[in-house]
Order: sequence, then structure tokens, then C-alpha cells
Amino acid sequence: MDLKFLGAGSCFNTTLGNTSACLPVGNSAFLLDCGESVFHQIQVGDLLNGFKNINIFVSHSHSDHCGSLSSLLFYCFYVLKVHPKVYAPKAVFQILDLQGTLDEIYEKNVLEACKKKVFQTDMLSPSGLVNISVFPIKESHAEKLESFGFLFADSLGDCFYYSGDSKGFNTNILSLFRLNQVKKIYHDCSWLDYPDNIHLSYKKLCQIITDPEERKRVVLMHFDKGFNFEQAKHDGWSFPTA
Repeated sequence: MDLKFLGAGSCFNTTLGNTSACLPVGNSAFLLDCGESVFHQIQVGDLLNGFKNINIFVSHSHSDHCGSLSSLLFYCFYVLKVHPKVYAPKAVFQILDLQGTLDEIYEKNVLEACKKKVFQTDMLSPSGLVNISVFPIKESHAEKLESFGFLFADSLGDCFYYSGDSKGFNTNILSLFRLNQVKKIYHDCSWLDYPDNIHLSYKKLCQIITDPEERKRVVLMHFDKGFNFEQAKHDGWSFPTA
């Protein structure tokens, strides 16, 4: 399973677009985060056309992660003729209600930590139809804000973790990663390093993961404007693919 990114920028790095990714599996699409720029990317690229099931996972309620979600839901229902399902913290649904997003055009699912959701797909493998399991993981980000990462696992044994926004590196996920049970991690990373940073700094990440082979399996995302890509590439980290 490999995520296809629609954007990889931080809130203030609009040149790279808001960080968001999509996982297509047969006739199902799994969208991770939907910031201000994401609906435009989806519409002009016809990125969700043809999917019968659209599942949207929102990590938290900052606008660069849910800013165009309402527009996308209306588009899915009225243009794509799909009834999308949204999995998000309660605050995201409060925002959608304030925006006048109609309840009948989508399905609400309030996230609960570690409460697994299993999705049946139509993708056939030698062992049968492939199912996708998603585990919401509580993350520490901004004060008084509920934030989640998402652990995706398929019935073939592949597994990845998408951190959303986090100021630390989840120790349980790190343990699973080092046991190779989590094959790949997509993690936000800030070049800035200061005590109250609500994102994991590059300096701290380099101290946590030092093994070159492990670094190859970590895909950095949510880049701020000062991010030194050449240095990060030299240090052995991976980057998002479109």
C-alpha cells in the first residue's frame, strides 16, 4: 500500500499545497485529510471519479486539514453520486454543521482511539478479497485539540502509519515499526526546532531514527518553507509521491 499525495506543505507553505493523501483500493478510495487546497486538487484532477466508496479520514480540525471538506462532501454527493463516509474528531463535524453541510449527504463517524474499522473492498488477491483495517491512534499536537494518526493494515500483511500532525513520535508505532509489523511511516516534520513546536522537528526525528535502513521506510511530509530537502535527502529519508 502506497499513499499518493495531493500536497505535502505545512499550513503556511501553500506552494506545496495542504498535506493530504489518497489510497485507492479497487473501487474504494481512502482520503487522508482535506485542507483548503485539497478539493481544488481533487476536482481539477478528477481524482475521485469512478470510485463507488469514498472514505475520508481527518486527523484534526485545523483548517489546513479540513478546510475544504464541506465542498468535497457536496461534490461527492451531487456530482459523483457517492455517499461519502467521514471519520473525524467531533470538532470537525461541529465545523461542518456550522457551514451548513447537510447531514443526509454524508455519513458521520466520530473517531475513537484504537477502535478498529474494517473495510471490505473488491480487490482480488490470490488469497481472496482484500480487506483494509484502520486504527485511529491518539496523537499529541496542539493544546486543547483532539488529533489522530491512522494505522492502515490490509489482509495481505502490509501496514503503514500516517501521523497527521504530531509534536512527537508515537512510541507504540515506533516499536511496531522496528519489528517490521509497520512497514512504512508517513510523518510530519518541521525544520524548525524550538521548545513549543507543535510539530516534530527534523532534529528530534534524526535523533529518534538513526538506522539508514529504517530511514528509507519513513516518508516525511508537512514541510515548512525553510525545510532543507537536500540535507534530508542526504540523510536518507524518503519523500511523498504524487
